[in-house]
Amino acid sequence: MRLLSIAGLLLAAACSSTPKEAATTAPVGVSYSPEGEPMGLHRYHRWSVRLGQGAQPEGEEAFANLAALGFKTVISVDGAIPAVELAKKHGLRYVHIPISYDGVPPQKAMTIIKAVELSEGPVYFHCHHGKHRGPAALMVARIALEGVGNEEAVEGLRVSGTSPEYAGLYRDVQEFRAPDASEIEAFTCDLPSAVTPEGVRAMMVHIDERWELLKACRDADWKTPPKQPDVSAAHEARMVWEGYREMARTPEAQAHGASFLDFCADAEKRATELETALRAGDREGAEAAFKASVKSCNACHADFRN
Repeated sequence: MRLLSIAGLLLAAACSSTPKEAATTAPVGVSYSPEGEPMGLHRYHRWSVRLGQGAQPEGEEAFANLAALGFKTVISVDGAIPAVELAKKHGLRYVHIPISYDGVPPQKAMTIIKAVELSEGPVYFHCHHGKHRGPAALMVARIALEGVGNEEAVEGLRVSGTSPEYAGLYRDVQEFRAPDASEIEAFTCDLPSAVTPEGVRAMMVHIDERWELLKACRDADWKTPPKQPDVSAAHEARMVWEGYREMARTPEAQAHGASFLDFCADAEKRATELETALRAGDREGAEAAFKASVKSCNACHADFRN
């Protein structure tokens, strides 16, 4: 494992694990909001000398603050292309490892671990809002490289505000087993600064797969299908609306124009209504929301696919 520089250790040690305390012991050059967060870094949390997390950095001041806080690498697990040049301007390296809301696949987990292990100093993790995917990725790194137990890592998700509805994220942190040092050493991978987002077609494949699971739940009176005991209708509905939201953020979707983005927003809304009804045990409401979702999809297909 690479060692952090002495300067990086001292600088990071000066940062508390909570934004409020950090405001009173901040390294020189860090600007804080009235709420006690470093400017441009919403939901900032420093877990250790080596690892911190938060939302997507907003603007140049955010990257200046990351540098002042001692970070050397920024790992984005969000789907959007990172602000690589802006980070570079402040001496920060970006590593882009997009993951979805349904878990941290083994290959991605090892890539995350390798990126942290190869960093020249502390690493800042982020997704879009800093609540779900980013904390899950960071907790995998904590388990692997800092000896944190699974239960403590799961508690870290709760502290971060990770919704329990993202069952795959909780599952993969709960069940993750740390690789030994030789496995990490032998693992090779690319660590790109930016990965082109999946296009609309790829995102629709993902959404269609989730819809098939939803249909199976509907056939089972909105319960878990007998032959698919790991499937939850409410969870699949959430994966659908997250899929529409992520798709709308891709350059390809935005290039289709306002009408397509309106369809995405409507589809997201209908799928959200479906999840809400399912979690409330409202089968009648779930049926109505499901039919509204199908209608929304058909209208979009008529304009953009058929």
